[in-house]
Amino acid sequence: MENIKILDELLKYLEITDFRTFAEMRNDANEKSEFLKDIDNFIFKSALLKLVKDGYVIEYSETITDRIFGGEKTNYSYDISFEGIFFIKNGGYENEYRKNQKEQIEYSELKKKQSLLEEKQVSNQFQIVVLTWIIALGTLIAGLYYILEILAFCGVLTSQKN
Repeated sequence: MENIKILDELLKYLEITDFRTFAEMRNDANEKSEFLKDIDNFIFKSALLKLVKDGYVIEYSETITDRIFGGEKTNYSYDISFEGIFFIKNGGYENEYRKNQKEQIEYSELKKKQSLLEEKQVSNQFQIVVLTWIIALGTLIAGLYYILEILAFCGVLTSQKN
């Protein structure tokens, strides 16, 4: 849950800052955010890259020639995207996490209800089979009775009374 808070706080910070490079943001965040100043550079950078990956932060790169060593050097700068602004205004990762938790609970409850319904359906099917057999047996007995009555009426079955 703390990782979610880090991402949300970083997005909120990026929304208000004018600094764009990692070093500038890191120094400014130490002054402006009580929460972010307690996070080490590795976590800060990892969270920033996660936001880039998720599309909430845009990463720009510029290749320059290093005046001291003469080699090429790439400078990266970061800016919050429109999706990032919209995302943080709607509750950010914490809101998304809560929605996911709620959906998982609802899904779990639905699975339980489905299981109970399946058990009830099996029970009902068994009762229907038993009832069908009872009706069939009753119909058979009634049929035999009426056949015997018809045979008796026709004189096929006569009783021996003296």
